[in-house]
This record gives sequence, C-alpha cells and structure tokens, in this order.
Amino acid sequence: MLAGIETPTAGFIAHNGKAVTRPDASRAVVYQTMALFPWLTVKGNVEFGPKTRGVPPSKRDPKAQKFIDMVGLTGFENSYPVQLSGGMKQRVAIAMAMSMHPKLLLADEPTSALDVTTQAQIVREMMELRDRFGTGIIIVTHNLGVAAYMADQLIVMQHGKVVDRGTRDEVMDHPTSEYTRNLLQSVP
Repeated sequence: MLAGIETPTAGFIAHNGKAVTRPDASRAVVYQTMALFPWLTVKGNVEFGPKTRGVPPSKRDPKAQKFIDMVGLTGFENSYPVQLSGGMKQRVAIAMAMSMHPKLLLADEPTSALDVTTQAQIVREMMELRDRFGTGIIIVTHNLGVAAYMADQLIVMQHGKVVDRGTRDEVMDHPTSEYTRNLLQSVP
C-alpha cells in the first residue's frame, strides 16, 4: 500500500503528509522474490526505471554503472539474471531501486533467501546507499537481527496489528507484548 500498488479497504496511507494513491518516483520497492527482467542484462535491469521515466541514454548509462559498481557487480553488467547467484540478483534489485533516487525504499524481506554472509553484505550495502543518498528505508522482515541492526524505529506486528513499537532499544530491551518477547527468545 505504501508503494501505491494496492489501495487500503479502509483509512488511507500517507507519505510525507500526502495520501498515497498510486506509485510514484519518490518510492521504490525491493521485493523478496528478486523480480528481474530475464531478457535484460544486469545493466538493462538497472536502467529500466530511469528509462521508463524518460531519462536519456546518455544519462542512464553512467547512472546505471554507478549503482552497479556500488553494489559490487562491476564486471557483471552484460550478464543475465539466470547467470547470477541469489545474492547477486538481490544486489541488482537494490541497484534498480536506488537508480531512481527514491526518497523512500521499501524492502520486503530483502535478505530472506540469502546465506548469512551475503545477508550481511546486502544489509551493509543498503545502509551505505541510505547514508550516501539520504534515502529512508522501511524494511519488512522476520529477521529480528537484521531489523535491530538496520532500524532506528521498530514496529512488531502480529496478525496485522501493531503489538510493539518504539526505538530499537525500547523494543529489544523492554518489549511490551508476549509475542515480541517470544520472538526475541527465539533469536539465537
């Protein structure tokens, strides 16, 4: 809903004080399914967003290369998604989203299908991009370790209802719900 793809059945969703009614360039999404265009190369995938927004090729190419380099895929520009590992595909998805310079990046389980080492790399890269471009990130995850590492604010939901919210330290050190306490106890 925050991406503007779905509309709420009741109430409304707002971003920067304005109701979200449709997708726009100020928000980008990284899906857990790593949805890449299989017929496009890495560079073609990263250029896709700016291309659809009318950015001329002379500006698209250097921008795409900058983000490909930033996510550590230099040398893979001409590779197709089928030739990439899961972690590499996730990096392409992040580069795709960031190439549109969103004010807000929505990341839906961006590390769920990755090994622990690759998860750490992806999280570091997302935080570096956040710091470099001032992009806000909303991450949806079941991984409390990732959430605690990345987030300033945490919201814990159970069955679509908020059961805990606050700063990272407040929620991690003093959970108010039994559900959150159980989640925290399950973390190795």
